[in-house]
Amino acid sequence: MFKKVILFIIFISSIVSCSSFGEVVIFRDNFKKAHIVNLKMSQDSYEEQPESWRQYKVILDFTREIGDTKVVPTIVRFTIFGSGLNNSLERTGFIKIGTKSTDLVFGNVGTQSVTTYSSSSSTSSGGLDNFGKPIVGQKTSVSVSSKVHKEFSGTFLISSEQEQEILKTNSFVIRFYAGAWPITIAFTDYDLDTVKYYLKAKPGMESD
Repeated sequence: MFKKVILFIIFISSIVSCSSFGEVVIFRDNFKKAHIVNLKMSQDSYEEQPESWRQYKVILDFTREIGDTKVVPTIVRFTIFGSGLNNSLERTGFIKIGTKSTDLVFGNVGTQSVTTYSSSSSTSSGGLDNFGKPIVGQKTSVSVSSKVHKEFSGTFLISSEQEQEILKTNSFVIRFYAGAWPITIAFTDYDLDTVKYYLKAKPGMESD
């Protein structure tokens, strides 16, 4: 019999299953005297990670403010779950809206290594001990393994002009780099429609 016990629950497993992903949330912040519009999305990269069949998982948190006297354009907070073989995240990338590509500068860039531990146990019965005598009962052996992955985080801005361009386009792409390794997130079809709904959201649409 083989039984596997997970000792460390990977954070990404819990956040991806969160029901709030893909939902536009609007709420009032009385201290800022503004309505906050928020959208969280979980996206897979176009590329696979180095020496792996797995794609990068990217969590994007879009937030904009609609104040009583002004509107603050979108700030995007992101977390990228990458390979332990990746270099640190570069501080520049690209945003491509339609055919127009523009440089992106990332702020608050951080990198951390996360170790995941797991153990497996197997139980066997019978056999002989080191002295050649039959073993009575069951014997259980346990092995422990570990795996390291990297998490990259940061922020970037989407200007008011870019917001308007996204509303009119059929293609919206964000390109990150871990060293020279590209990490491409493309928004099409339903995902792009969700971003457009977020950009059009305003107070009074909370119940839509």
